[in-house]
Amino acid sequence: MQALRFGGFGVALIVALAFAATSAHAQGQVPADLADLVRRDLDASQKTMTARGWEIVYSSLAKKVQYYWNEGSKTCVSLKLKGKEIEGFTAIDNAECTSLLAEARKVWEGYSNGQASASSPSLDAERKKLSGQGFKATYWVKNASPDRSIEYWLSADGKTCTGLVFGTTDGAFVKTSTNKPEQCANPAPKK
Repeated sequence: MQALRFGGFGVALIVALAFAATSAHAQGQVPADLADLVRRDLDASQKTMTARGWEIVYSSLAKKVQYYWNEGSKTCVSLKLKGKEIEGFTAIDNAECTSLLAEARKVWEGYSNGQASASSPSLDAERKKLSGQGFKATYWVKNASPDRSIEYWLSADGKTCTGLVFGTTDGAFVKTSTNKPEQCANPAPKK
């Protein structure tokens, strides 16, 4: 039986292949700070992820796949959903997240705490009604839809969330919307 001999190139190739295999294995591992969120409710887990420094940079239309970026650890993960539960995480190439990061952060630029500076007689009348019923403006979104902005108002008991939709350019009141109470919490990452 003959012994295999490798020249300098052969040794370098074996080392490179071993390194690639190790990197691929490490890339697929779930970061330790996310392992406890598998098989957990998505809404609660997203709040935990945000608190741990993760921010969403992509979501498919059906929300079955989402990408999250962690600036502190420079880590990108793919989150897979099953219903309203997290089915699993996969660490993916950072370029997948960093290429989407600027655009994702731009979305949050339109979210501001408190009441909008917009004003019109019709909008001010609706605000006065809500304020008189014990509601308080929590945040608003500029251009939530084309030419429309929305201000979210939460009742004093925290059980009712009302949205005031108004024209972005003229501030004219358009309509109210009824929302779940949790929708009155500004979802934008803290600045």
